[in-house]
Amino acid sequence: MALTITHTKVSAIPDDADTSLIRPSDWNADHSLTGVATPAQGGTGVGTLTGIVKGNGTGNMTAATGAEIVAAIGATAVANATNATTATNATNANYANSAGSAGSAGSTGTINGASAGTVYGDFTATGNVTAFSDETLKKDWDSLPADFVTLLAELKSGTYTRIDSGDRQAGVSAQSLQAFLKECVMEDADGILSVAYGNAALVSCVELAKAVEELKKEIEILKNK
Repeated sequence: MALTITHTKVSAIPDDADTSLIRPSDWNADHSLTGVATPAQGGTGVGTLTGIVKGNGTGNMTAATGAEIVAAIGATAVANATNATTATNATNANYANSAGSAGSAGSTGTINGASAGTVYGDFTATGNVTAFSDETLKKDWDSLPADFVTLLAELKSGTYTRIDSGDRQAGVSAQSLQAFLKECVMEDADGILSVAYGNAALVSCVELAKAVEELKKEIEILKNK
């Protein structure tokens, strides 16, 4: 640690006022004394250090190596921090909570967090993307409205241009879907809505299949008249 000391003593005699005295011509100017404080003085013993430093309080401090840092804070803590960074980089996601292991190539990875994560940009999976749907995890079932298929037919859908990217995409209006299937619409802290497309698509297919079966029954009745 380098120290710079500047004196504040000001002489009552102006500079060069008394030529009988031997002294610097700039006696009243600030003068700096630069040096290095030793560990005993609360310093590092060296002028410049880069990285994480180590020392025992008596000798000059030095920069710690990677192995020494791991030994000091523990291998488990380092591994957890590395996994969290890997998970974030692997998904280009911003998580409010710490992430878990991202998983190696060919294995299943897990990202843990108390809140949902956000992936900015396209997301591509080389395997299946699944979510827990075991019936033992669910309760309080409700049927969809009797006019669900009619409401589905009135859902605002089509192709559009994304304002933020300029890309042409296909989809639905989250606000329009929220009116009759709010469980498939999420809202973030900024009030922006998103749609659980997989959930919405599957329940819609089931309801459409039920409607088709009803139509088939009606057709059979008409045919037999």
